[in-house]
Amino acid sequence: MKPRLLVATFLAALVAFAGLAVACDGGGEELTLQEYFQRVDAIFADADARIEALPDPGTTIADPQATLEQKKDTVRDFLTRFVALAADVRDEMAGLQAPPQVQDAHSDFLAFWRDIGQAGDGVLDRLEGVQSESEFDDTSPDFFAADFFAIRQRFPDVCSALQAVADANDIAVDLACAPH
Repeated sequence: MKPRLLVATFLAALVAFAGLAVACDGGGEELTLQEYFQRVDAIFADADARIEALPDPGTTIADPQATLEQKKDTVRDFLTRFVALAADVRDEMAGLQAPPQVQDAHSDFLAFWRDIGQAGDGVLDRLEGVQSESEFDDTSPDFFAADFFAIRQRFPDVCSALQAVADANDIAVDLACAPH
């Protein structure tokens, strides 16, 4: 019975690996610049929809009736979802084999999503240490302004670098790089 279990486990791992190879762009398939930007545009559209669906923590944070735990839970929920979204975008972009013409902009874009995910994780870590309403109120702007929004402000530049490559190569795509 054990050999069958071993074979079944091996086959399951092999199937999972094959699925991962396909998910990571067909196991290394070269993309044309046009195909690359079509996929980037789809990734952006999905990310935009997911960002729009995120709950707005500002309402709870501003509510004078909300308890500290409610505020922390709201911020935690938002950031947990946002960090997961950032990881998904980074992973989807990393799965693309960027053509040489866009490699630098692609790498910068991956670094942006890595950094924003790390900033979100840092906020989550600091949030756990907040013990009082006054501490939350005193530190709340620093949570977002110092790490999160500072990195977020890089988005138009890294996105515009991708858009510039598309424009220079007459690829009709609008990555909507303006800040939201």
